[in-house]
Amino acid sequence: MTPIPILCFAVVLLAGACTTTGGGKDRGHHRTGPPKGPHHIAHKHDRLRHRMVFAAGVMAACGRRKDARRAAWNARVANKSPKRPGRWSGRRLGKALRRSTDAAARRRDAGRLRCRGPEVARIAYRIDKVHARLSLRDPRVRPPKRVADRPPRRDNSEPPRRRDRERDRSRRRSERES
Repeated sequence: MTPIPILCFAVVLLAGACTTTGGGKDRGHHRTGPPKGPHHIAHKHDRLRHRMVFAAGVMAACGRRKDARRAAWNARVANKSPKRPGRWSGRRLGKALRRSTDAAARRRDAGRLRCRGPEVARIAYRIDKVHARLSLRDPRVRPPKRVADRPPRRDNSEPPRRRDRERDRSRRRSERES
């Protein structure tokens, strides 16, 4: 039979292991306390504003004024969104834009930002996409996905069948030969 002190020691060890690994606590709680609430998570418009401030700085440092203006406009629109948990003042946004430009210029001078590199091209493309989305009258309405341009059908009939197309092609060929 196992002596009682060894049994007690084993129980104490087991209990200690459970609490250190977080077992036995409520789910979702970490050692330091309850899970962090949603106010810690960056909101969609928040992320967009930060991204556009950064993009405006890069474009301004690279001398692409039109893109820089567009990105700054995007940042302002994202800042004005009613869904934002805490909006910046215009002055704070202006400060952020200036700071971002200075940081990008320092990166450029240190050789860590190539203005003709693919990174800048990607940022410019992103600015354009965001600009197109934000400059719609109602930002909730997304433009319809573009299907390859084709002339509208005169009557709302079904598209020409494959056999019809082949017949047309052979007819055209016979006309050309004659």
